[in-house]
Amino acid sequence: MPAFPAVVTQEGQQYDLGTFATEAEATTAQLIALATLDNSNPALPATLTGVPIARITELVRERLETLNLSRVRQAARLRHDNTRGLRGVSTTSKPWRAEIAAGRRRFMLGTYRTQYEAALAYNEAARILHGPGAVLNVIPAEHHPTPERGEQIRREVVTRLAALTTPSPEPALVG
Repeated sequence: MPAFPAVVTQEGQQYDLGTFATEAEATTAQLIALATLDNSNPALPATLTGVPIARITELVRERLETLNLSRVRQAARLRHDNTRGLRGVSTTSKPWRAEIAAGRRRFMLGTYRTQYEAALAYNEAARILHGPGAVLNVIPAEHHPTPERGEQIRREVVTRLAALTTPSPEPALVG
């Protein structure tokens, strides 16, 4: 079942609205979120049939409230020595490396061709580990990978995190 992510960026802040069952629902969520952030009424297309606008509006407003509270609490600033402007992305040469911290653990997410692919991997891991309040990297539109490559990165991150967070079985006591 395809999932359509809805993300909006405003004033350098990226808001992850979650995933929706259809592209029309994701687009509607984005329009509602932008209108809510601007304190205006959403300009929704008149041709939206079968899209539960009231439910999406309620969901988006709740998500934005959660995200804004989380951002205030988190005071998400980049470290003073971050020269890339991207969270969880580093390199000593090429390729680019993505990693994320959760609690006292650091998770190596893999190596990627570009810093923006590594940033996308970090974003996906942040959504999984930190939920809707996760602070995400803002990736310029011209640097987004192809949809196929983006989906491949998402699958790799999900697989890697599942392997890293699954507890290993306790050794059997022989005796």
